[in-house]
Amino acid sequence: SGSTHLLGPLAGQVMLALVARDAAATVDDLAAALETPAAVQASDWTASIEDVLSEFERLGLALPDVR
Repeated sequence: SGSTHLLGPLAGQVMLALVARDAAATVDDLAAALETPAAVQASDWTASIEDVLSEFERLGLALPDVR
């Protein structure tokens, strides 16, 4: 979309994890695939990933998998 340069480092990691999966992933799937920083609580980590996914949706980079 031309807006990927606006994304932060975590967004880059999430994008790479999604591309590597080549399938839908839950927040928990992504959290498990990414290394959680030692100083971050698990709930804060998943909330950060959820924020990234919301931004991806807003930018049209990813769509939620509604089953």
